[in-house]
Amino acid sequence: LPYSDLTQMRARMFEIAPHLIRIGSVEECSFQEQALKLAEPANVNVLLKPRLLELGDFWMTNSVTRASKTMAECIRAYQQYKEDPHPANVNVLLKPKLLELGDFWMTNSVTRASKTMAECIRAYQQYKEDPHVEESRFIHM
Repeated sequence: LPYSDLTQMRARMFEIAPHLIRIGSVEECSFQEQALKLAEPANVNVLLKPRLLELGDFWMTNSVTRASKTMAECIRAYQQYKEDPHPANVNVLLKPKLLELGDFWMTNSVTRASKTMAECIRAYQQYKEDPHVEESRFIHM
């Protein structure tokens, strides 16, 4: 630095930013005048209406939903609904191919690494095999 001591450095700082030496006083905002001008009402003869009121395929903005087979089926069903909201065969339109995502918990890396979750998954799989299993088998997990 081109300063040999603290006094020279402070003198330069106060030259650049004089408000630093005015201890105990409150400085006025530098943008207050501009804010007042911008806040004044303006005479505008233009209708303020957004160009885009609805983002039609908003779900396509997310890479996860674009890659999802289930979401692809939902999109197809929605597009069919938009074409004909009252189809003759409602069951064909509304019947999803995937009614249950069997191991949905395995889509999360935290739950895949969890020992407790592994025990819960094992218990759930046993329950699916035999729903009438006595409850005492699952109490001490």
